[in-house]
Amino acid sequence: MFVTDITQQDIYAKLRAEHFPDKPHLAESFVEVSSLADPDWMIEIEAIGLIR
Repeated sequence: MFVTDITQQDIYAKLRAEHFPDKPHLAESFVEVSSLADPDWMIEIEAIGLIR
């Protein structure tokens, strides 16, 4: 997960738990960046899905 303001980590964690409740999360990273692809974005999530 890439964010522009790491001080809001608690809010991001709450939203993530709300939208992705299943656990365990196999791997994750939380990185603060200076900007994202769209200047209005505050968060960008990169994900890889597995279909069995």
